[in-house]
Amino acid sequence: MKPLEISEFKGPLEEFLRKTDPHTEAAPASLAIQFMVAFGNCIGRLPYVATEADHHFGNLFAVVVGQSSKGRKGTSWGHVKRFFKLVDSTWVDECVGSGLSSGEGLCASLMAKEGCPAPDSRRLIVESEFAGMLRRQEREGNTLSAVVRNAWDTGDLNVLTRKDPISVKGAHISILGHITKVELSQTFRAVQIANGFGNRFLWVSVGRSKLLPRGGDIESVDFSDLIYKVRRALQFARQVSKVERSEEALEMWDIIYREQAIEKEGVVGLLISRSEPQILRLAMLFALLDCSYMIEAKHLWAGYSLWKFCEDSVEDIFGGLIDPKIQRLMDEIKKSEQRGLSRSDIHKLFGNHLTCEKLEQMTEELLGKGFRWIVVQGQGKSLQRLVSQ
Repeated sequence: MKPLEISEFKGPLEEFLRKTDPHTEAAPASLAIQFMVAFGNCIGRLPYVATEADHHFGNLFAVVVGQSSKGRKGTSWGHVKRFFKLVDSTWVDECVGSGLSSGEGLCASLMAKEGCPAPDSRRLIVESEFAGMLRRQEREGNTLSAVVRNAWDTGDLNVLTRKDPISVKGAHISILGHITKVELSQTFRAVQIANGFGNRFLWVSVGRSKLLPRGGDIESVDFSDLIYKVRRALQFARQVSKVERSEEALEMWDIIYREQAIEKEGVVGLLISRSEPQILRLAMLFALLDCSYMIEAKHLWAGYSLWKFCEDSVEDIFGGLIDPKIQRLMDEIKKSEQRGLSRSDIHKLFGNHLTCEKLEQMTEELLGKGFRWIVVQGQGKSLQRLVSQ
């Protein structure tokens, strides 16, 4: 995969990457995405960019996926956290945490002792063992997946499957996950791909950028000017509400939007299907880092460039996985114990929402995997059923 080019990002992010990169083995992409997630949470839930009736705020979800345990995922977050500690220590101390175990737990963390919403709705949850979070979602009755999806969409969180329901309005939740590619293949389930959980995350495939046997010397780097710039950007962003797009940015957006409207098949297509709002969230954050009320073309390009790296990462990480619908169909056929499924059965399995074209595509793929059609006689007529090998 082509490395992320630092030169794509002008302003504070580029400066942070150039100052930090010589002193870490972490990939620039890992530093960049975690910097943007941190900034997007730190600004709070006031600035937004509109798409039709939806408001998209600056909270991002991202997962840094290392090819191995030596991908320096945690190291990259350490540099970002250290920098933001210098920028806004109160936010780091009070709003950055870990341990996302359930929907109830997330909601409870946003409640004051009296049961009222806490005065600060910002939370950046760092899951250094993202595989654990994925496993916890599989427990019966766990509401984490639904609550996380609502946290990205609206910030209105509701847990109704308990005696005393919890409701939190306008929460500003961001999530950072770290995981290896092997762990991800073992814990990421088809349902998490198909139900929209996965496409709310920005996926970043990373490895070591270099070898530094003696480590870097980050303590010697003078961040004072950059700290001032980011503090000024935070102060600016906390006074902004709606962020518009310039005419030049709108013209660029027309091109990007048409490109992103082309649907991709399979797992990759499902995981990048929220590309438009993801790009706009990133573009807005680049504008706010520049203390701009307007998304200019350069901000949109920066957001698009970072998204394209995430899109390429999805292809790199998930390109070999089976479409969740195909996997479900395979599982159901194998459960049928050689009875197989008829075309009518397959339509019912997917709520009668499959087009004939999609059904043919799916069955053709299964035939290529060794499944076969058999003819079963019954009630005076023959019926084709798809069975496993």
